[in-house]
Amino acid sequence: MGVLSEEYNTVDNPNLGAFIIWRFVKGYSISNKEGVPLPLIFIVLSTIYNPDILNEIQSTREESGLRQFTNKMSGKSNPKKDLLLQIYGESNSEYMKFLTYNSIRIAIYLRFIELDYTTAFLKVKNNKNRTAEPPNIIKMGKAAEKLGVWCSRHTLYEISNILKVRF
Repeated sequence: MGVLSEEYNTVDNPNLGAFIIWRFVKGYSISNKEGVPLPLIFIVLSTIYNPDILNEIQSTREESGLRQFTNKMSGKSNPKKDLLLQIYGESNSEYMKFLTYNSIRIAIYLRFIELDYTTAFLKVKNNKNRTAEPPNIIKMGKAAEKLGVWCSRHTLYEISNILKVRF
C-alpha cells in the first residue's frame, strides 16, 4: 500500500499541479502573448497525469503539432485509440476540476502566473526555470510546456475538435 499511497499523494498534489499549469502557460505564451483562455487549463492536468498520454506527448516532436499528436494516437496501428476519450472523461470529473482550481490558486499565489480578470486569460508572471526538480517532474513539465506550445497555435474551437473535448 505504501507505493500506491505515494503515487496518489504525488498526483493529488496541487503544488505539482501549479508547476504543471505554469509550464503549460509558459509554453502557450511563447507564440501567444495575450494569454491562455481559462477553460483550456482544465484539460492540462488530466492530460499530463495520464501516463500513456504523457508518453505520447514526450515521443512526439514539438514541430509536429497537436494534430499530428492526436493522429498518432488515433492511428490504426496504435492499440491505445481511446486515449483521447480519457482526456475529456478525466478532465470533466469533479475531482480534476477541484484539483485544477486549487492548482491555479497556488500558481497565482506563488506568482508563477497571473489571471487577467477582465479577459479570463492566464499569463506567465515568473518565466524562470527551476533547477531542483526530480527527473520525473522535469519530464512532466517539459510535456506540459510542449502541450502549451501546440495549443497556442489553435483556437479553442479547433482544440475542442482536435482533442474531442468540450469547453
